Amino acid sequence: MKATMQRDYSHVTQRLASIHDLRIRIEELEQADGYPLFGVSIGDPSLPAIYISAGIHGNEPSGVEMALRWIEDGHAAWSDRIRFEILPCNNPRGWVNDVRENGHGIDLNWAFDRDDLPEIRAIRRFIKGKRFAAVIDLHEDWESPGFYLYELNRRQRYLSDAIMERVAAVCPINRNDVIEGENAVNGALHPDLNSPRRQLRGSGVPVALFDEHTDHLMTTEAPTDAPLETRVAAHLAVIETVVHHYADGK
Repeated sequence: MKATMQRDYSHVTQRLASIHDLRIRIEELEQADGYPLFGVSIGDPSLPAIYISAGIHGNEPSGVEMALRWIEDGHAAWSDRIRFEILPCNNPRGWVNDVRENGHGIDLNWAFDRDDLPEIRAIRRFIKGKRFAAVIDLHEDWESPGFYLYELNRRQRYLSDAIMERVAAVCPINRNDVIEGENAVNGALHPDLNSPRRQLRGSGVPVALFDEHTDHLMTTEAPTDAPLETRVAAHLAVIETVVHHYADGK
């Protein structure tokens, strides 16, 4: 049985409070169970935007750590060419208690049609009226032997080969032919969102983002059994590959 653990949310709030760069705008969007939910914007509003989302599942901490590091200094080499819109911890109560769901036992990733959830209201408020060149949704999979990635792109200019080459240098890749019921090649999945099996999942946050806010969506799945720094490095490899692609105007 997994040991019960708790994290201190001041780890998030204090790191954000310590940022004093005028180019970084930090907004409290909502309160959920007494925890503030933050949205972070970096760079000129006229620049192409990349949206980074982390921690919607509270027991997937590497995405939250990667998002905080990107806000602190990872963005610096790129913020004159790319705007970053970041939700660093979508599910504070879940993150604090190391559980997937929020404080009411709800999987927020599949509850985008709910009006009564502050975590979902925060996402809606943050993305309202925005269009993103790409969306990177940071996750983990405790059952996977290695990293894998969902990628959807209406332009069919997939980055998965370049991404996996970078990730493989820092983290094992899940090379199974079928992952989570989807065909996979070298750890990359390109699912059909209109398939009956997918439709049964309900109204998901990634689906809403791809439907209305971007033509290019990537969901990373780092292997939970790997050390935290390995998982963070895998997420970083994805972000840097994607940012490099769009910073070059591709």
